[in-house]
Amino acid sequence: MLLETEVIDKDTEANYAFISTLKETTGLHSHDFYEFFLVTKGKMRHHVNEKEQILSEGALVFVRPEDAHYYSAFQDFQCSFINLAFSKSLINSLFSYLGDSFPSVIFLSPSYPPVV
Repeated sequence: MLLETEVIDKDTEANYAFISTLKETTGLHSHDFYEFFLVTKGKMRHHVNEKEQILSEGALVFVRPEDAHYYSAFQDFQCSFINLAFSKSLINSLFSYLGDSFPSVIFLSPSYPPVV
């Protein structure tokens, strides 16, 4: 498990990484923080909660702390993506700030991470 205390900057409550190749990624893992990633080039397989998603350039995924996931190549496509990680407290504060009119349940309750 990847830990917030080892990944997230304590002052900004966030972490940024540009992943230029899948060789830079971690195998199957979960973490105790939230993560967004945006596919910036190519296509990839995202294996999450025992399901496979094929993601193309422009896909944005919201990964929750309870999600177990990893990445793998799709056919011969090269891919890259931006990874943004945020502390639980920051995301919880954001949802609290947005209030009851914001449908946070559609981000938090599905079996698989939301993709747009």
